[in-house]
Amino acid sequence: MNNLLYTVLVFSLSILLNNSLADTGPASKYVITITKMELCTGYPDSGEYDVTCNGSVTVGEGSLTLDIASVDPGTEIATFSNTNGLPIGTTYTHAKLTLTKDLIIKGYAQDDTDCWCRTESDSTFNSEYGRFGSLQAGICEADEATALANAEDQTMYSTYSGTVVYCKTPACTSSSNTGNISHSIEQDGLDQSLYGLALDNGSSSSATSMFIIYKLSSPYKVGITAPKINISFGTRSAVSSNEWDENNDKCLIYPYYPRADINITD
Repeated sequence: MNNLLYTVLVFSLSILLNNSLADTGPASKYVITITKMELCTGYPDSGEYDVTCNGSVTVGEGSLTLDIASVDPGTEIATFSNTNGLPIGTTYTHAKLTLTKDLIIKGYAQDDTDCWCRTESDSTFNSEYGRFGSLQAGICEADEATALANAEDQTMYSTYSGTVVYCKTPACTSSSNTGNISHSIEQDGLDQSLYGLALDNGSSSSATSMFIIYKLSSPYKVGITAPKINISFGTRSAVSSNEWDENNDKCLIYPYYPRADINITD
C-alpha cells in the first residue's frame, strides 16, 4: 500500500513596492496551484533570491489547486504524491515549492486612515505589460467593516522582478505610472524561518512559475516509515496595499506573505 505524503501547503508571495514595506491585511481566500514539491538535503543560501535545492528529491509533481485560507492550521491534506523510495538515513533540511503565478485572493489591507483597500472582481491587468507585469487596482473603502463586507474574489498575478505598471483603475486602461518591483523576503525584514528563505519570481513576462525555499522546523532523517509533512499557516497578513493617490482614493492591492511552519514526522 502506498504511503501518502500529507501536507497543508502554503507558500509566500512578496511584492516590495518602491523599496518600502506596504501595509498588510487578512485574506479570507487565497487560492494557489502547486506543480512541484521537493525536499532538500541542504541550502547554499548564496543570495536573497537563491532557490537552489541541494540533494533534491521530488515528492510531488502535477497540479494541485487549493485555498490555503480555508484550511485550519495543522490540518493535513493528502497531496498528489507519496514518499515511497526516500533513501533511508538521508537527512532533509529544506523544502522547495514550484507554483504557478496565477492566484485568486479575497481580502483587504489598510494603507491610510481613510483607505481600506479591498479586492475587486473586475480588477484586471494592463494589456501592454501583461498579467505578470501589472500591479492591479483595488477599491478604497472608508473603514474596515465596509472593506470586509465588500471584498470580492480577485484574480491576481504575482509580478516578475523589474519594471511593472501601476493600474490606476480596475480596468487598467488609462495611462499609469511605472516602477521597479523586487521580491525579497530578506529585505522585507520578516522571520525567514516562517515566511521563506528566498523567492524567485523571474524577471520577464515569460516566467509563469515561481519557486520558494522553506527551512524545515527541524531536520528530518528518513527511517523505514514514509513521513508526513505538516505545514501550519496563517493568512492574517497575506494581502498588501498601497494608496498611491490620496487625493482621489486610488490604491493598489497585491499578494503578500502567508506565515508557514513546516514540520516532518513519521
